[in-house]
Amino acid sequence: KYRLSTLGSRSPFSSDYWWSLKINRLPDDRSYVIRDIKGFLQLVKKEGFYQIGKNYFEQLSWLQFDQPSQELIDFLWRLSSDTDKGEQDNVFPNHGRHLRLPSGFFEEGIHLLTGLYDFSFEGPSQTYHHLFVRPLDAEAGLYHFKVEVHRQSIELQ
Repeated sequence: KYRLSTLGSRSPFSSDYWWSLKINRLPDDRSYVIRDIKGFLQLVKKEGFYQIGKNYFEQLSWLQFDQPSQELIDFLWRLSSDTDKGEQDNVFPNHGRHLRLPSGFFEEGIHLLTGLYDFSFEGPSQTYHHLFVRPLDAEAGLYHFKVEVHRQSIELQ
């Protein structure tokens, strides 16, 4: 049985956030960085052999992963099939070593990534182990302003 974990941090080249994925083979405690996420996804779909560590090649199947990892793999398959070849370099930057969540998939992606057995996000001053995406509506209380109606304009204070 296998499971995935993730680490997110700011890209050294832009203001984007990149996510790296690791695979953990149970019952072993060690995790291994997935160096080509796009290739890994294709390999799992074909049930091919994947190198774990230096000497181990194991046949991987979607069924061998825990449920949160299966849900993430399904999401990534959808994400990679919905994008053209040029856009895939943006979704899987740094030669496929990382994942960048496009804005339309950000909330769903964060929800799935935080559901993995190990999740870390390196912020500017501390590391977070859970992220929430809050809806931007009146109940969120993020913005407070007063509306003043004038004769030829409306003013927000």
